[in-house]
Amino acid sequence: MVSLNQIVNRIQAIADQHYQVKSFASGNVSQAFEKDSLDRLLYPRVFLNQLGATSTGGSLYYNFELIITDLVDKDRGNEQEVKSDCMQIATDFITVMERFEFINEGSDAFFQPSQTVNYGFLSEDYSDRISGVVANIQIKQGFNFNRCVVPISSNINCGSSPSCTDTINDLGADYYDCVLPSYDFTTSRVQNAVTAQQQTDLTTWLCTGGGDVEIYDTDNNLLYTVTAPDSQTITNSTAVLKDTDANTLSTTSILAQGSQDITAPDGNIQLNSVAMTTVLSGGTENIQVRQSSGSTQVGSKQGQYWRIADADIENSDQSYTSTVKAEGTLVLPDIDFTDSDGTTTSVPSVQNIVATPCTPQKNIASHIKTGQTTSYRTNDDGDLQRGRETDFTTLSSNNPFGNTNRFTDDGGGQTYTSDWVIDWAFCNYVSETVIGWYRVEQSTTNFAGAMTGQPYNLGGYSDCYVPNVTELMSICDHETNVALNYSPFSLSNNYWSSTTAPNNTNNAKIAGSSGIGNVAKTNSGVNYIVMRIFTFAELGL
Repeated sequence: MVSLNQIVNRIQAIADQHYQVKSFASGNVSQAFEKDSLDRLLYPRVFLNQLGATSTGGSLYYNFELIITDLVDKDRGNEQEVKSDCMQIATDFITVMERFEFINEGSDAFFQPSQTVNYGFLSEDYSDRISGVVANIQIKQGFNFNRCVVPISSNINCGSSPSCTDTINDLGADYYDCVLPSYDFTTSRVQNAVTAQQQTDLTTWLCTGGGDVEIYDTDNNLLYTVTAPDSQTITNSTAVLKDTDANTLSTTSILAQGSQDITAPDGNIQLNSVAMTTVLSGGTENIQVRQSSGSTQVGSKQGQYWRIADADIENSDQSYTSTVKAEGTLVLPDIDFTDSDGTTTSVPSVQNIVATPCTPQKNIASHIKTGQTTSYRTNDDGDLQRGRETDFTTLSSNNPFGNTNRFTDDGGGQTYTSDWVIDWAFCNYVSETVIGWYRVEQSTTNFAGAMTGQPYNLGGYSDCYVPNVTELMSICDHETNVALNYSPFSLSNNYWSSTTAPNNTNNAKIAGSSGIGNVAKTNSGVNYIVMRIFTFAELGL
């Protein structure tokens, strides 16, 4: 008769020899996922849950749950794959138990799995996040109901059954064959419970007659055949500790039926052949690859290597871009600096450049075109159109707002919301000033009235003046009958200048619908407009 301990040992032997299984335990299911002394469990894990046993019809049935589990990812994304692998391991166990050397020879030591095995799946979150398979198995043990299997004295009244002594002396009897009790007599617990008479009966039974005694290991391998009462010394076992590449790390001698702790050496972690740290056997260590300062982690796994990406190099407007390998050196190209005289000098990148001072230029400009484009005789003004700018309202180069309009509003456009007209034909780029005209005509008055109110506070500025005759004539278009009746001014009256006629000081210069001329200063029917000098800064330039 085979004991529960032998059955468990037989199933554990399958687990120990299976290439995928990393740990085995047996007992009550509440112990299935208790952590070991190193505070971790090894997976895939096999746990044999002992449910109990029943006896009927001359057989003893042991009921077990074979629980095979493995770790799953945090999001359980690999749960289906884990269940599939655990199912394969479960069927491996059943295959070994049904098809190979799991059945002891001899009718008195017969056991096998039942023909039907039910499988179920589990998903649990204990201290570990696991999933796996539960196989319900039943081990059938042949059981001879004979009191000789019980280690007690033979003087108990057994009714009509023969005594143990009679049975021992008549081993050929068909019904009352005496079987070796399924107790481990090497343990002190059993030895202390055996009476002197029981020891005598067992000695008589086992140690007389010179029969052969066969000694097996827990995998049912025959180790020795000994003729009683000879003795046999069972040699020590050798435990070999290997890594996952099958390299031997250490060997340890273990006494028969003894145990021995084997300490697996720590692993050494190196980074580019530089020793970093050690890690416990079966453990993990996270080494962070960071930038030269701070906690930003860099790099990614590419095949068997951890590679750090190249760094991007660019200037402020991205007109120059390049890359440099991690811990590499990039030599920036020199900058070519061209002076106003065409001289070119190469200077290193990322250096301040001190330009050679330019010779101050005189702020001299030729006269402006008159605006007359109609020719009345060869070589007249309309024919030759002497003067600067492209035409009367178009510049020959961009103004500071970036367009060729002679007249703009104070924002560089031509909507004139504020009624200020900026005349870029009269721009002083040295002092960064320009003439601006307030195009709203003022009420008619005599010369003295126009002069008295200066400086005027108009259009948001308090430094406005009536123009002199040269300033006023600069905006007169000599192509039209009314000199100021064109966009953006569209002024159709006569307008005072601040200039007195030298041939008659009672008169002053005017311009407008009557052309350019002189009128009496007492004339109160003349309008006036004002102007001021704008700075580039006032225009947001």
